Amino acid sequence: MTHKETYIQKIKNQLDDLEFEIERLKDKATQKRAQVHVEYSRQMMELNAKKEMLNKELEDLAIASEDAWEELKTGADNAWQDLKEAVERARNHYS
Repeated sequence: MTHKETYIQKIKNQLDDLEFEIERLKDKATQKRAQVHVEYSRQMMELNAKKEMLNKELEDLAIASEDAWEELKTGADNAWQDLKEAVERARNHYS
């Protein structure tokens, strides 16, 4: 084998190694993408549940008597704070 042929074979072997590494990286990226999708779905479910809780609290406030609404206001305030914090966590996570 000539020096040129040896060199070409060496580069081909290195290229094979890099191609293998590229495939491993693609697999890892696919796995990460799947994990991110699962996490995103979980967070969206949590946000929607908190949003629904706040809507329920607002409905309860709307039909409450003048005497009872002050007591219900605390629940609405808590639901608002929970939703706001969940949105902030999601924003920070995806920013």
